[in-house]
Amino acid sequence: MATSTSVSTPRSRAVVSGGLLVLLAAVGFSIKAILVKLAYAYSPKLDAITLMSLRMLLSLPFFLAVALWTYRNGEHARLTTRELSTVAGLGVLGFYLAGLLDFAGLSYISAGLERLILFLYPTLVVIFSALFFSRPIAPSERIALLLSYSGIALVFGGDTVRYSPHLFLGSALVFGAALTFAVYILNSNRYVQRLGSARYTAYVMTSACIATGMHSPPPTVSPTSICRCRFTGLPCSWPSSARCYPPFCSTPACIVSAPTPPPSSAPSAR
Repeated sequence: MATSTSVSTPRSRAVVSGGLLVLLAAVGFSIKAILVKLAYAYSPKLDAITLMSLRMLLSLPFFLAVALWTYRNGEHARLTTRELSTVAGLGVLGFYLAGLLDFAGLSYISAGLERLILFLYPTLVVIFSALFFSRPIAPSERIALLLSYSGIALVFGGDTVRYSPHLFLGSALVFGAALTFAVYILNSNRYVQRLGSARYTAYVMTSACIATGMHSPPPTVSPTSICRCRFTGLPCSWPSSARCYPPFCSTPACIVSAPTPPPSSAPSAR
């Protein structure tokens, strides 16, 4: 009895810890859409690739550190060049392309509807598994599929469509993100088992960060005005149409001034 109790206790703790981590991940995954909508509302100049660039720029150092740390430990098998290219491609597919479609769709639809559509990706995983891997769909899964898509049909059958001219475009973009992420999930399992979840996540996210950086246009400075950082006094800009990063460069945290004209040796003629 004592032995069974001592064995069951670590297992129960692991189940509780795993459940809490999954819950935390779901909460963070859900809050992302709200933060994106707040960013869009803050500045109409922001676009999807600008927000993604900022997101990836902030996370890249962390994932590089995790990749280096897991690589040095050497607890899992090393990948061949072909396998490493496949992992990098999965990162581009699952976190660059899916993220870009998701962020673009959020500029047209609400965060609540975006979450409803994006969280259809588990149902797509079930459907694709049955179609391409001959995995039977359990009766409980069929009921879940029916309820999921019935709920989406109710949303599109309501009055929301009447007052949302870009509803179908935004929904199609987000559904494309769910479709892309489902393909990523289907092809990730064997690499997670070989590399471990931490190392695999670091690899795919690093490749997604690189792809986002390649997509993002180079920083530009307006020819008529210079936005100066309040902390350093140096000119600053951000890729794409949004030229300033709000916490540091937006009014009143920045000084917007016209560039000083070069001195002239002769007075201007009137």
